[in-house]
Amino acid sequence: MSGDLRVTHDSEDFSTQRVDFGTGLPAANGVAFDITGSQRDTRTSYTVTAGYKPIADWLLYAKVGTAFRPGGFNTSLGDVRQPTPVPTSYNSETLTAYEVGFKGNVLSNVYLTADVYDNEFDNLIIQGNNGCFVGSPICPVQQTAFAFNAGPASLWGVEFESTSHFDILGGPLQLTLSGSRQGGKIGGTIYNGRRQPQQPDWTATLDAYYTHPITEAVTGFFNFKGNGRWGGVQEVAQIPLLDDYTDFDARIGVDWGRYEVALHAENVFNTTYVVFGAPTATNNVVRYNFPRTYGLQLRYSW
Repeated sequence: MSGDLRVTHDSEDFSTQRVDFGTGLPAANGVAFDITGSQRDTRTSYTVTAGYKPIADWLLYAKVGTAFRPGGFNTSLGDVRQPTPVPTSYNSETLTAYEVGFKGNVLSNVYLTADVYDNEFDNLIIQGNNGCFVGSPICPVQQTAFAFNAGPASLWGVEFESTSHFDILGGPLQLTLSGSRQGGKIGGTIYNGRRQPQQPDWTATLDAYYTHPITEAVTGFFNFKGNGRWGGVQEVAQIPLLDDYTDFDARIGVDWGRYEVALHAENVFNTTYVVFGAPTATNNVVRYNFPRTYGLQLRYSW
């Protein structure tokens, strides 16, 4: 059994104003940047963990804890014509987290960790926007993003990670696989039943690292990594959807003493997906991932 207790006091003052550098007068739309505020918050957080080993190489554990994320201030209050007002500040987010899990060797060469968790939030902090966009009949300017408290939320997940070691053709291979499933909903009145933004439904990763002696002094190596995500939404409005993707990197080379030379490639299969999208009535603002990149790396260690 173990536990900890923490008391945190957060004190913040904020003041900003935008003026014309030449005249000293308030700049155009200066009211959006004329913000003054203060926040004071004191929170007590705790964690209690219980662990039990039924056999030497297995650990079962359960944990409950609380935490908080301090509130803050938005640096722009947007446009007076905006459909959604931007709040000057947002309050602290609080969390009570529950987790049960397992760690241990399920085989002599396979180490596994797995857990199930439930996170209960109050005053969940997420990002929204004021509803303006170029071409809008109401507020035809670029949108302003801001942080706000969406209300309570109950979010859960299941995770696992396995690390395996094999001997293949006279060389060791380390293989790590992980995956997760997330879910849950935001509560409250305005966003009740909506999914949390930026939370994929599924994620997975792969990391394979293989080495093989070439001579007594030279060792060859190969590393192949991949990650993917599926499902989820980008914004609390539930649109746009997060792009599904799988992305892979590779690296191959030789190591001798203090020297190493390797060929590397990121996004090996040149996968294209949207990192961020902002659809509007007249056009879509879209940011894509980096295309395939590759190169030669030389390294000297001392």
